[in-house]
Amino acid sequence: MRAFVFTVEDVFCITGRGCVVVAGMPDHKLFLKPGDGILLKRPDGSEVETTIRGVDAGIRRENGTAIAILLADVTKADIPIGTEVWQA
Repeated sequence: MRAFVFTVEDVFCITGRGCVVVAGMPDHKLFLKPGDGILLKRPDGSEVETTIRGVDAGIRRENGTAIAILLADVTKADIPIGTEVWQA
């Protein structure tokens, strides 16, 4: 069964590394680690499966602390703002 993690608030790419999705820190505990599979549910209803390359839970933003997840094999165009991230 999949568990909802967060909705994407921002996306950026790091050349040679991959795409990073950013969201405000969720209220529940996350158990995400590199190598885990996740599902991206885009606002248009389509879905993309990918793998986590890295997790950083300490990003400072204007509206507080955020979590950032580095993803494999996706581009910024694949992840529109509002995409839901689901844990496999």
